[in-house]
Amino acid sequence: FFHTGAGPQDLFLRWKADSLVTDDDIFGATKGCVVLIADLLSDEEGWSWDNDRSRYDQTRNKVLSHDDNGVRSNLQQRILAAISALEDMPTVDKTRLAALGWCFGGHPIAEFGRIQHPGIRAIASFHGVFDGILDSDNVSSNDDGDDYLPETIKKQQQKDATTIEGETEALICNGLDDPFVSRSALTTCQSIFANANIECTVREFSDVRHGFTNPAQDFNPNPNFQYDDDAASQSWLACRSLLKRAFFSATPPSIES
Repeated sequence: FFHTGAGPQDLFLRWKADSLVTDDDIFGATKGCVVLIADLLSDEEGWSWDNDRSRYDQTRNKVLSHDDNGVRSNLQQRILAAISALEDMPTVDKTRLAALGWCFGGHPIAEFGRIQHPGIRAIASFHGVFDGILDSDNVSSNDDGDDYLPETIKKQQQKDATTIEGETEALICNGLDDPFVSRSALTTCQSIFANANIECTVREFSDVRHGFTNPAQDFNPNPNFQYDDDAASQSWLACRSLLKRAFFSATPPSIES
């Protein structure tokens, strides 16, 4: 799981993780799943949720910094560190991994289109932001398509070469009234997935703003944020269907009342 900041104040991701690990309709036959909440900002105190955004902005810019080819090595290394931590757990199946991102977590979801980790079967973004990413056409590559990757990323891919590679599916859930997700950024993200041969489905919701999956947004005075029960339910249902299809190639979960 990736979010804006996964520090001690991020109760939302803990709530979503609990709903997933207890979802018997998806994981009952396999005795559940393991969820790792990755803190890409290294926030141990909760400052990423402060009204003073200076420290958050500075850290965010550092994580998302890129070279002249658009390569975001800081972000990629943190993503792979999270994957490695998950894979080191003895109960985790390395061939059946998924990544879900909310808000800032849209960036690592887009980055999976470039990392192309062999164990990732499903990736999903909920009101994810993709600002600042460059189209894959602007990233230099050799005939093998990996010239832009830092050496640490290449070594990780070689380490995982024995992992059974399966097809990856992507899901992007976006509110049409979200001011933080431009049409060009969304198109760029889709282009990255297309160049990686990742099938991508985009679910867009009319009259829906940023943060629509989090009920706490009803108490946010910022008019750009708003919880939407229908969009939250439909996007989570689409994600559950994706996970069940990607992991088990079975009938999608039923709609809950």
